[in-house]
Amino acid sequence: MNIKRILSVILAVFMLLSVLSGCNAGSNTSAIAPVDEDGNFRYIIVRGADSTTEVQNCVREIRATVKKNFDCDVTLAKDSAYEDSDDFYEILVGETNRAASKEAKQILLNNRVNSANDFIVKVSGRKIVILALNDTMNTTVTEWFISNFCKDAASWSKLREDYQFIYSPEYEEQGELINKVNDADVGRYVVVLPKQISYLVGRQAEDYRDYMTEFGYSIKIAEERDEEEEYEILVGDTTRQASKDVTVENDNYVIKVVGNKIVIKGGNALATYRGILEFVNIIKEAYKTNKPISFSDGYTINGKYDANENNVYTLNFNEEFDASKINAKYWGSYRYTNKTIGASSLGGSAYYTDWRGRCDLASAVGNNLIYTADGAVHIGTMLANDVDFVCSDMTTMYGMTYRYGYIEVRAKLAKSPASTGIWCNGITSTNSAAVRRWGGVVSHSAMTEMDILENFSNETTFASNVHHWYNLYKADGISASGNGHNSLDGDSRYNGSSLNNKKYKFDTVKNGGTLADDFHIYTCYWDDTCMDFAFDGKKFLSYRYDENTMPSVNCGALFNIIECGMGSPSYGALYNKNTDEKRYEAVYDYVKIYQTDALNSQMFFGYEEDGTGTIKAVYPENDIAGKY
Repeated sequence: MNIKRILSVILAVFMLLSVLSGCNAGSNTSAIAPVDEDGNFRYIIVRGADSTTEVQNCVREIRATVKKNFDCDVTLAKDSAYEDSDDFYEILVGETNRAASKEAKQILLNNRVNSANDFIVKVSGRKIVILALNDTMNTTVTEWFISNFCKDAASWSKLREDYQFIYSPEYEEQGELINKVNDADVGRYVVVLPKQISYLVGRQAEDYRDYMTEFGYSIKIAEERDEEEEYEILVGDTTRQASKDVTVENDNYVIKVVGNKIVIKGGNALATYRGILEFVNIIKEAYKTNKPISFSDGYTINGKYDANENNVYTLNFNEEFDASKINAKYWGSYRYTNKTIGASSLGGSAYYTDWRGRCDLASAVGNNLIYTADGAVHIGTMLANDVDFVCSDMTTMYGMTYRYGYIEVRAKLAKSPASTGIWCNGITSTNSAAVRRWGGVVSHSAMTEMDILENFSNETTFASNVHHWYNLYKADGISASGNGHNSLDGDSRYNGSSLNNKKYKFDTVKNGGTLADDFHIYTCYWDDTCMDFAFDGKKFLSYRYDENTMPSVNCGALFNIIECGMGSPSYGALYNKNTDEKRYEAVYDYVKIYQTDALNSQMFFGYEEDGTGTIKAVYPENDIAGKY
């Protein structure tokens, strides 16, 4: 069943329906005239202060149509511009803070559980509510409203004072199927995740939510710190009592009904992932076979994560930094090796050190800015003298590159004015270390830079980004004429008021402290269609290749860089000698990469540090292997 196909015919169907055939047809009460005695449009068109771009477009479309067809001026406003009052004539588009909007939404939710693709048009006194529960349907109901009521005074007259219309599409493939748990529609259940969880698990919750939308359900994904609700699917080790009452160890997982809770729990991240995947598969199979589930209290499914199972994710790179020294097989220095230095904000230079303590600034040699302790790697930065700074980084450029999967980094950011960086880049280096570790020069004419975290010395916000670097060519198509660059910067779809924003704002009230006070999980999911970025297991940014015009270089293998620095005059906070400390550090608990054979994934491990051994491909059958 394709919900887009269903929505595409809605308007055509509506043209065959009378607008008085809704759940509550208009009565004999009179309609309110759209234009007042002075020739002005009587209604203010109101949207929510935080409404999406789609809703804003709906508001503009109504205004343009009314202005044209009624030959009058039309006022637009945000719901925050003035207080709600029954005395005001308003057209309320989408969800607003008005009582009439909230009442209409509740009517829609009470009408049926699977109301995600329903809409309502309701007249409440001097208010006209136009409301759906998602952007696609808000656009659809706006088009329908305009078509039926905004042509002229006669069409407007159908909006009588107690008019109400609810559209509830039928889902052919669903039939009468209702999955039940303790005799309650499973569509009522809220998915609850822990405060922190692997996005490997969180993404399966998103898949479940998106799949259920196909049948009209609006599944909420909440967090354990949110107010408890009656019907909940508890995923992982949540603080809910039902979750605590279920124990599971190692690679085992369990799906168990405990009262009105569904507990899905594994002994580790991969087992929990396999458990929620099993639950989603059960729901999908029920719809596929038209055989509904009916679980009752105590119902239990036990299973086990098996890395050899087809198409499941496996942990292919696992660096937990619990050794007494850095693993030279995987890690080296990024900028120190390339001798990259820049200016400092104090008039000197910014130097880089490596984990061996080597640095081009003699006074900084042996400063021990990179070291392992307490099961983590500490990567630091410092003021080395009156004008010079030393920064540090680690990279897998010489030991591991990969394509596709989840890269997950658990870290505690450095305090301001230091900056922390977690990112990936394509191999373009021709330095001797790369030659030795990969057996030759590994170079691309184009590459993708994946910025998982750039915090710009800010302890409460960070940004993710995608950059494309490529060569420009002259008219002959052969001669290079410079370098090209595109990124998500400047694109309104990922910036400003967009809900799909590359900038993440940390809620200090809800979480307490800052990003520099505790560890958090920073993730990028990467495949052949998208790069999705998540914080503590919840997605906040999605970059899809088919929606963009940037060069398609998303298939090249990338390596990871983790770093800490300060003192730049153009990046991050400026250093203040009077108030800032001389040394700061970011702490990295682990770097993990999960991959599956279901995609054209790849991971390479390079030669040993001394140049011996062989290059290992995790998926040797996949096509990129022959290029290395």
